[in-house]
Amino acid sequence: MEGMDTTTILEILAVMVGILVVSQMAVLWFVLRIRRKTMTPDELLRDSRIKTENTIQRAIQQANKILVSAELKGIQLLSHEKVDSNELANQFQTHLQTIEKALEDQLEHSANYAESTYTGFARTAEKMINDHIAKNQKIVEDKSQEMIENTERLFTMLSQYVEAAIRSELEKELAKSKEEIAVYRQERMKVIDERIVDILEDVLRVTLQKKLSLADQSDLMYKALEEAKRGSAFSATTQKANG
Repeated sequence: MEGMDTTTILEILAVMVGILVVSQMAVLWFVLRIRRKTMTPDELLRDSRIKTENTIQRAIQQANKILVSAELKGIQLLSHEKVDSNELANQFQTHLQTIEKALEDQLEHSANYAESTYTGFARTAEKMINDHIAKNQKIVEDKSQEMIENTERLFTMLSQYVEAAIRSELEKELAKSKEEIAVYRQERMKVIDERIVDILEDVLRVTLQKKLSLADQSDLMYKALEEAKRGSAFSATTQKANG
């Protein structure tokens, strides 16, 4: 036993623990198989849980005992070995230097990788930002052009609508004015006709009273009409039509 190192002893102990656990589980399985025929499902489940807990507890206790025994054996072996303290210190220092060199290499590798990754990320981010800015600028330009075109189209439609509305209103006013002029003309002609009839009646009455000749009658009628045109006859007819 004194010729064995600590690793070999621990391996043997681990195998012994494994064998112990397997044997305990086999015994538990065998007992459960025997009792399964005479127990109800609830009883079987409860008994299995109790047996499993007990077996695991015993296995843990046994493993702890074995580990304690192994530690004591290892300490005993180390106490019997004659190792120079200077040599052990040198080996430990060499081991520390090896670990330090490995850590330095790992840190350098990590730093280089981080730097290259950051540089690549920065370039990619810069390109993405530039592309995004260019894309947004293109979108703004397109939207601005679209807004300008829509505004021009809207103004054109509005101008056409206003022009059509004004034209329609003017046509309505013109038609209304023509209708009013036609009505006014009819009323005026009616008044003129009535006034002419009155003049003719006056001329006939004068003719009958004075017993004028046909030539004198025609001359009197002509003068009366001329006077009506120049004087108050047409003024009276105009006021009557406006009224």
